[in-house]
Amino acid sequence: MGSIMTTTIALKHKGDFIIGDSYVCDMDSAINQIEQIYKRKMATPASAYDYNNNLQYLRQPILLLNGKYDTICESSTAAFASSKNVESVAYDGGHMEGPLALKEAYFNRIDEFIEGLNNTENNENHAVSPYAILLAVIAFGVLFNHIARKRKIASNVG
Repeated sequence: MGSIMTTTIALKHKGDFIIGDSYVCDMDSAINQIEQIYKRKMATPASAYDYNNNLQYLRQPILLLNGKYDTICESSTAAFASSKNVESVAYDGGHMEGPLALKEAYFNRIDEFIEGLNNTENNENHAVSPYAILLAVIAFGVLFNHIARKRKIASNVG
């Protein structure tokens, strides 16, 4: 789960921002939903049990993109109580379907978020750290991996 990895890295390395599509805001709820969908018990790392509590310690600006029909991840800006800035965008779609639902507007919204950070940082004479770039790469890697798996499954079914 990309949310667990991103949260862990962001807590340890204090990256500049987080962008998450279908970001897990409540681990217990997400696990219950996944177990109901796939009808099997899900194994989670021991560190996952502190996940919900750890979200409150994230201090980075966060952009959450969540589908209105996502049955796994419910968006909750309240989970990130200590973050400098949490923006939430709801789109007409399901779990990790942002690029499919919003198309070019999805990437434009991400660009706007980053541009807003760059403007703020330029005013403060700060540059975007390599950790921020790493977090963004992880998020996009998880997203594109998920889309590729969905396409492969769909092509095998047809």
